[in-house]
Amino acid sequence: TTLNVFFTPTLAFSYPASLTITSSATNSPMTVTLTGDGIGPQFTVAPSPTSFADQAVNTTSALQIITINNTGTVPLLISQAAVTPSPGAFAMTGPALPLTVNPGGSAMFSMTFRPSSATLFSGFLNLTTNGSSTATAISLSGTGVNSPAPAISIGISPTTFDFGTQTINQTSGGTTVVL
Repeated sequence: TTLNVFFTPTLAFSYPASLTITSSATNSPMTVTLTGDGIGPQFTVAPSPTSFADQAVNTTSALQIITINNTGTVPLLISQAAVTPSPGAFAMTGPALPLTVNPGGSAMFSMTFRPSSATLFSGFLNLTTNGSSTATAISLSGTGVNSPAPAISIGISPTTFDFGTQTINQTSGGTTVVL
């Protein structure tokens, strides 16, 4: 008789087990030691967390790039990417999903920040991958600030004018000063 034994790991973990066979044979029970290592994608995220510089209200920041590097030995599958809260102050553009990132490879997501008021904003870029049973949440933060009032500068012309000599209590001829 032949027994087929299979191993299907659900996590990247070392799994010890044993198979015990009991029969009417004189050497019963018999035990077979089983071991197996689950391997899965491993990856890093940079920068994480991602912080944006102070940004004027209702203006869009420069792009910040978040890079996902596959540091493991098996392909990383990114099946979903979403920014929360949505809609919110943070926006993402990235590669078409699902995306397979081979070992040693990387994927880039472009992030922008557009605050609607002068306050602190926070959110997450959530990635669903085959490297974890839960979404990977990359923290995002930025502060909206009010724009300073524009500096006002005026000019005057002419900058000098000589009235010459004038008799006391007599009004001189006029001149026009332009602002």
